[in-house]
Amino acid sequence: FLLEASENIVLSNSITENEDGIELEDSSNNIISENLISSNNDYGVEFHASSIEKCIDNTITYNTIESNNQGVYIENSSNNTVLKNNFLRNKRHALFENCTNIWNRNYWGRPRILPKLIFGTIEKNSKKILWFNIDWRPALSPYDIP
Repeated sequence: FLLEASENIVLSNSITENEDGIELEDSSNNIISENLISSNNDYGVEFHASSIEKCIDNTITYNTIESNNQGVYIENSSNNTVLKNNFLRNKRHALFENCTNIWNRNYWGRPRILPKLIFGTIEKNSKKILWFNIDWRPALSPYDIP
């Protein structure tokens, strides 16, 4: 759990069988890389912020995120990058609320030729509206992550 933390690297860990795997709150410019994030009861990776400016520019890259209730959940956190991860056997691979992030070249549990839609919501005039982000170039095969 990183609270109001910046410029940290979470690297090469096995994070399994917890309530949440990795959680960032009001934290920016952090890197989560080369981890096995597996079998967590709720979220594999969770970002949330008290305001959109407080959880930005984080990177999730080269992780295997598998068998969690939700792989990645991002709330009120923008301009984060989710790049070249393996999403495997999560009940739901990714979800977001009130943010736009960069999703690119992730493996989504099966080969994909077409872009992958990541569904979420945004709030407009106190109403939640269905919204989506896009992984324009999903990976055709899982990455070999040490």
